[in-house]
Amino acid sequence: MTFKEAINWVAVFLQGIAAILWIASTLVRVKAADVVAEYQKTYGAGSGPSQIVTEDGDDFGATIKRQAYWNKWAAMMTGIGIATQAIANALPS
Repeated sequence: MTFKEAINWVAVFLQGIAAILWIASTLVRVKAADVVAEYQKTYGAGSGPSQIVTEDGDDFGATIKRQAYWNKWAAMMTGIGIATQAIANALPS
């Protein structure tokens, strides 16, 4: 295996990790009850946050925020993978 082929396989591996991260981002959910419990720890037992609750009992806003976190890592891994692929393609055969 040449150095160029090895770099290509590293790029494939990194893109695989990015794909797993993006799939994980679609599976992330934050239960509304968990958001309320965390809010009440900070602001007291009689208080509650403003929420949009889905049919499944998830907090829409908190779920979007958590999914954005996973999407950020997936996008960064994709960028690194693309840069690695570009380096591999720039190398002489």
